[in-house]
Amino acid sequence: DAHNFALMAGLGLKLSNVPQDQGAQAWEQENAAHSGDTLKVVLQLPDGSTHEHMFQVGQTVEFVKGTIEKLYEIPFASQILRLGERVMIDPLSLCDFGLDPGTTVMINVEAKAE
Repeated sequence: DAHNFALMAGLGLKLSNVPQDQGAQAWEQENAAHSGDTLKVVLQLPDGSTHEHMFQVGQTVEFVKGTIEKLYEIPFASQILRLGERVMIDPLSLCDFGLDPGTTVMINVEAKAE
């Protein structure tokens, strides 16, 4: 909101580069463009559809879940992410799962009943 924006600007944070009203996907692409440590993640959603996104290897599973919630309206708390047979635990980073920059991986998104 405007109050938080003004507060952060008052702290000396440069907010002119923060995308406004461009959506999470535009922010994600801009963020990834500034780092060489990105990988392509193919999300397979519960409906069977697949969607490609770029993430930094240092980003957390929580960040990925937040992106899924914003873009695909799957509630954060109901998401289970799997890399193969491994459940991806929230506080870990993508690199904690052995994912390397420049690679492409498939992450299956499950939605448990709340």
